[in-house]
Amino acid sequence: MAFNLKRRLYESLPVAVKRSVCLVPFPWLAGRAYRTVYQRRLWFDRADHAELRAWQERELGQVLRFAVDQVPAYQHLRARVEQQPPFEALQFFPLLDKDTVQADQSRYLPRDFQRIPHYETTTGGTSGNQLKIYVDDCFQAVETAFMHRQWARVCIASGRGSAIRRVIARRPSAAWRFPISGRGCSGSTTRSTTNCSFRRST
Repeated sequence: MAFNLKRRLYESLPVAVKRSVCLVPFPWLAGRAYRTVYQRRLWFDRADHAELRAWQERELGQVLRFAVDQVPAYQHLRARVEQQPPFEALQFFPLLDKDTVQADQSRYLPRDFQRIPHYETTTGGTSGNQLKIYVDDCFQAVETAFMHRQWARVCIASGRGSAIRRVIARRPSAAWRFPISGRGCSGSTTRSTTNCSFRRST
């Protein structure tokens, strides 16, 4: 289901129904993209440098091949992508600024743009010139999965209130700790230079 449709549907529900939705396991609601990213967490935590590098190269290769196949602005780089390793080919892709994209945004949209589920958003516009951005429908699910993976490292599960991170600067030689407390979870680890604490907010 499209992200915008999910959001509109949820926001239109009565408060009592919204509360009952929380009884449904979040991964079911979030969709396949969320589950795929979240389930990789153990592999990422255990993988060595070579395995991570190989995974990055494979994923980057897919992105670059999509770009030269689908996006007019990058099609002239097809030979680079086909002949060189992804990290080397990436060096030939130019850096972009907002003015360049706005001058001819259609050149930066994929050929199958209308077939790809997406929604529209914009930059903040603090400069007085907002940039229109089209975001893949699974973007929110993927970003949430990454966030929940980080929470899982400190025993915070999704759907159990929000986590607040407080950082207090200390003298450089001081130790900093992560006191973790909540429903059935407590513990601490020690690092250096900064004092940090996590607590629950319900």
